[in-house]
Formats: sequence, C-alpha cells, structure tokens
Amino acid sequence: MGSMDKTKNYKIRDIEVTSFVAFDKLVQEPTGETRRHVRVESTCPSKRWGHRTEASVYSCPDPWPDFEALFEKFRSEAADALVKHELGLSPDGTAFPYLGVRVGGKTGKSVNTIGLVDLASPTRVSMDLVEMLDLLPNGRWWIDQDSASKQAFALREAEIVFDPFILTMDVLPTQMGLPCIIGGDFVQRAIGENQDLLQQFLLPDYVRALKDVAKAKKHCVLIAGKYGEERDRLFSLKQAMKERGYTGLILDEFPDIEEQSLTEKFVTFASIARFVVVDDSAPAGHIAELEICSERRFTTVLLRPNGKGSTFVQADIADDVHFIKVFEYSDPSRIGEVLGTALDWAEAVVTQRAENLNRKYNWRSPIKIMK
Repeated sequence: MGSMDKTKNYKIRDIEVTSFVAFDKLVQEPTGETRRHVRVESTCPSKRWGHRTEASVYSCPDPWPDFEALFEKFRSEAADALVKHELGLSPDGTAFPYLGVRVGGKTGKSVNTIGLVDLASPTRVSMDLVEMLDLLPNGRWWIDQDSASKQAFALREAEIVFDPFILTMDVLPTQMGLPCIIGGDFVQRAIGENQDLLQQFLLPDYVRALKDVAKAKKHCVLIAGKYGEERDRLFSLKQAMKERGYTGLILDEFPDIEEQSLTEKFVTFASIARFVVVDDSAPAGHIAELEICSERRFTTVLLRPNGKGSTFVQADIADDVHFIKVFEYSDPSRIGEVLGTALDWAEAVVTQRAENLNRKYNWRSPIKIMK
C-alpha cells in the first residue's frame, strides 16, 4: 500500500487545520477487487463550536500507482472545505449524503450499496454492479436526447429497494464511480403509489413537522436509561419493541438541535413518542428525565429489577398516578416477557387518553384530527 502521514497540519486562510487518518484498511469487494478505504478527520478551531471536525473517506483500488499524490490532493481539499464551512464561504453539508440502496436481479443475486437521488436522471446502475449481478438486456432502450446522434443504450431490469419502496425498474448501465443513482423515474413511480408523499413535500415545514409528529405518535416509543456499559440493555428493549411493531428511540442515536438543551431534547422526543419506557436498573440522567415524565404527565413504563429502583428518591413516583406504572422483573433474560405486559398497559392508557380527550374537546372529529 502507498504510505501517508498519520497526522498532517495545514494553514488555510490563517486557520490551522489538523488532518488525522482515523483508519486505513483494505476491503475485498464482491467483484473480487481489493479497494483501499482511508477515513480522514479534519479539525480546526471554531468560534461557534469550540472546534469543528469533518470526516471524509478516500477510496481507490489497491495497489494504486498514483496513491500518494491523489490522496494528498484529496486530504488538502478536505481541509480547505472545512475552512470554507467555518468561515461561512460555503454552507455546511450533510455528514453523509449517500442513501442505503439494495440492487438485485432475476438471478437472485443482490447487493446492499449506496446511492444518490437525481430527479433529472433515469435510474442508473454502475457497470460493475451490472456485471456482478448478471443484469441482462431486457429489450428496451434509453435514448440520449441530449446527444446530437440520439444514441440508444440497452436497458437492464433490476429490483431497486430504497426503503420502504421495492420496485422492479428499467435501469441504465453507466460507467461511474457511484454504485447507483435513484432517478426521477423511480421517484415518480414511488409517489404514484403514495400520493401523500408529494403533498407532504409541498407543505410548509411547520405543517409537515406537525403531520410527522402525528404519525410518530402511533408507533414510536422513547427509551430512557443509562448509556455507556448499560447501553446494551436499552438496545435489547428496542429490539423487543420492534417485534411488537413499535419503533424504539434512544436519544444518543440522534444528533442534537443546537438551540436545544439536553432537557429540551428529551421533552421533544417524549412529546412525539406514544409513550416512554424507562430502564431504572442503574442511576443515570434518566432520574431527571423521570421527573419530567411525572410533571408533564407522559405515559411511562418503569422497569425495575426486583422492584428496586436506582434511587429511593423516586421510589414512590408511580404512586397515586395512573400514567406511570412500575413493572418488576427478577430475571434479566426474561425482561422481554415483562416488557410485553408493560407495552399492553401503556397502549391501553394512551388509547383511553385519546378517547377521553376526543370527547372532552367537542370540536374534535375524525376529519379534524391531524393524521
């Protein structure tokens, strides 16, 4: 493999940038090709953030004769982009603009890969994937209207999975570095089967946000507890909820909104969740979050090993209220069974609450409820 400095410093527009190689590894691709992937983290002082860090990945075949020169160009451009973002000379981009896609063919072969959306393009698949998946011509053609010769290209048939959409598409084989481009034809067909998606796109941000909250309220559950060495417990709860049709939300899986404190972040997620599940097996920040659940009357499941909470200060927090309930368990391996009973209880409480509020607020009706 070509070599490089693990750490390198640049000075760009009077700003010091440190470029650090976080990993450098060889990966055997499904095509049999060996590729080298190098992750670079560029960091500089920041007035707004204290420090600003951006990561990028350089990928090339291995061996690659021009690696040193090309990697240095990539690395310096990443440092320059970081400085432009810090100075406001270019807008901050998304951390990872690619989308997860699965591409498959009639032979049964498929591969999980990445792609981008380009509404002005037909759906495209790289020639490498076409060959690997044995995507054969299907007798249909794509005409390049932009070329003087109106050149025709043989289309292939592929199954494109772009969650939650699964469509069998005519795809255009293309020599390109990206594995897949989701084109306007895919989006048009997806929207054609889900007209509400187009309506969602055209709505103002605040209306779209409110509609999304209404949808989240039907299936999302906020999971609170101790992170770190206890985080596996929270993930196990999330998996158990998935089996029952719920989407578990763990706060540290989501980026912060910079105008919000951690308390406000919890309130935001608890407000969009159907209810809250708290793992009270070890003291952590959820102690304060449980107080919020009590004050805001969020429907809350409290899971306690052997009935003993993480602090006696909150030993009675579920007493004399109908929206918080303690569920005890003695065997951690059977917590899924207890969780099932707890979810049934929470679902019944939320359903009853909705019915009560619908009757109490006499202006409500099926056509005046956010959906």
